[in-house]
Amino acid sequence: MKKFALLALTAMMAVSMSAQSGKQLYKKYFDNEGMETVHISGFLLRTAGRAATVDLDGKDFSKFARSLKGLYIITAQTPDTRAALGADIRKIIRKGDLESLMESSSDGQKMMMYINGNDDDVTELAIVTLDEETVTLVSLEGRMSRSEIERWAEEEQM
Repeated sequence: MKKFALLALTAMMAVSMSAQSGKQLYKKYFDNEGMETVHISGFLLRTAGRAATVDLDGKDFSKFARSLKGLYIITAQTPDTRAALGADIRKIIRKGDLESLMESSSDGQKMMMYINGNDDDVTELAIVTLDEETVTLVSLEGRMSRSEIERWAEEEQM
């Protein structure tokens, strides 16, 4: 029984640590020259989700906003910071912490969407955009419906 409890605790710690890649990178790059960073707390996101309808392209995202624990945005604008952020993102993806949801490319700009979670819930939705001048990571953390996120991704590709 002790082995099972230890195994369960270890698994929970691994899931919670891997689901925080956006938060970890935010902390790493906060206030670095050549980087722009933004953090919006879960409290503020939940409050906004309760206060009004969050309308994006005619869709109500207020329920989605209430499920978030944090939003992290990191934008690298110099060659050195773009290389560093890009390398860190690739390292997280290679480690298997994020699963590819979709990729698109248009006029020199690339956009990739990744998720972390299980069959039902997503604990992190990471959106990476790349172009000649910037690398941007937008990381949404919380407990989100996997099927709903996959449906949104499919709609965006059409």
